Amino acid sequence: MTTLTTSSIMDCVLSPKKEDRDLYERLKLLVKRFEAAVWFQGLQEQNNATRERGVSQEDPSRFDREDPLEKKTKKTVELLAYTIAGRTMITLQRGETMLSMVADESSKESRTGLQGIYGTEAQVTQLVDDAIAQWEARPRITNAPGVHIAGFPV
Repeated sequence: MTTLTTSSIMDCVLSPKKEDRDLYERLKLLVKRFEAAVWFQGLQEQNNATRERGVSQEDPSRFDREDPLEKKTKKTVELLAYTIAGRTMITLQRGETMLSMVADESSKESRTGLQGIYGTEAQVTQLVDDAIAQWEARPRITNAPGVHIAGFPV
């Protein structure tokens, strides 16, 4: 499995290879699925209702669980959002696997796009699936003190 990076995905956009373009289309659909299930199902509204620029999902560690097949703890997906100048950057991360998206802060229309990525397609897909499940189980955010996004304190 190939590790996807932001640079490799940008190469897919311009690639003459159908399999590269298909990969990019699958990732766009993954972002749209997250947008429909999380952003438009409360994250956008809660994000806009706070005075904080940076927020995270409330108490996501409660989703840590033992995985008997892998004989290790499956860690929760960290969901961080940072809003500035009408755009919200949403980052999902677990370990080294990461997906970042940029959403329109106030639009009710689908405008969210891929911003950054690191991990295999399977890892990133599982990351989004788990983030959606977490949101459905506990759809609340909190301000994120002490959290740094792209090196900047929230």
